[in-house]
Amino acid sequence: MKRIFCFVMICLFTVMISEGQACSVFGLKGETYCIVGRNNDWYFEDGLLVFNKRHLKKTAFVYYNQNAEKPATWTSKYGSVTFNMYGVGLPATGMNEKGLVVDASVLLNGKYPSPDDRPSINPNQWVEYQLDNFATTEEVIAHAEDLSIRPKVAGMPGIHYFIWDKKGNGAVVDFIEGRAVVSSGNAITVPMLTNNDYSFSVNRWKKKKNPEKDTGKSISRFISAADQISGASPTTIQEAMDFTLNVLDSIPSGLPTMWQIIYDPLQSRVYFRTKDKKGLKHVDLKNIDFQCNSPMLVLNITEPGQGDVSHNLKPYHREINRDQIQNAFLKTPFIKKAPQEVLDHRSMYPETYQCMGK
Repeated sequence: MKRIFCFVMICLFTVMISEGQACSVFGLKGETYCIVGRNNDWYFEDGLLVFNKRHLKKTAFVYYNQNAEKPATWTSKYGSVTFNMYGVGLPATGMNEKGLVVDASVLLNGKYPSPDDRPSINPNQWVEYQLDNFATTEEVIAHAEDLSIRPKVAGMPGIHYFIWDKKGNGAVVDFIEGRAVVSSGNAITVPMLTNNDYSFSVNRWKKKKNPEKDTGKSISRFISAADQISGASPTTIQEAMDFTLNVLDSIPSGLPTMWQIIYDPLQSRVYFRTKDKKGLKHVDLKNIDFQCNSPMLVLNITEPGQGDVSHNLKPYHREINRDQIQNAFLKTPFIKKAPQEVLDHRSMYPETYQCMGK
């Protein structure tokens, strides 16, 4: 029965990808700006901004009924803001107070290294681990293989990561054929990532040639955005912002674009808007109290408003997390019938954190 369940999950996940699971992210750097733009194309727009604290001791999340040996443990050095759909602690993307951005997206045909004796972590929490511990792209690269990534179901497509810091240093971490492949420095021909591995995407972009089967329009999206950003020359931060939003709007997708995010590491500011595009909201990390003895704050991404929405932040409690998880699972076709025990298990995870400082 377990093997049948795993096979069904893999098939459903593959169908989901073919229908257009499509996240696109790119970096843009100039004399007066250094930003990252991201489209999140998915089934629903529900989500939480989570303001993660410094000096929290954490043990890596373990999936319900999964036996995980040596889950990683760490204490966060930096505060961050993350965008979370499937539970606090399991983000899709985020930026920390040092200006480091880490963004995750599905990697078609990706494959993680086999389990070994390293401490383990799940693919989405790898994002939070980097934001908690490191300030620069160089540091992330140096520690990219410290942990063993533990997927929920063996054989499912992997996740790869786009890294960017406040100096405009970019990197991509792919997991291909059981090994980590890091592209950085001169190997970053264009700072862009969709759902194919970086080398394959760049090769197709240079040849201006889509594969016969462009799953989720991954290569189409890469070519579209790469063509625009490779020749970009905005001169001011406002021009760069406008340009980034125009690029995000122009990228083709399979599923509707639910979120658009712009990270500004130099100003410690995060901009975002949802599918209605009625207003660009923002929060300033420099105005957030990240000490762990103060309440963790969250914001529903769909809450109305525009401009600075810091006044709408609310103290975290389990019911907020549980409601978000419930909505996310119900609106995701291939997991909508997940047992309530799975949702409860996720909603309680932040209660395992322990404050280790002031």
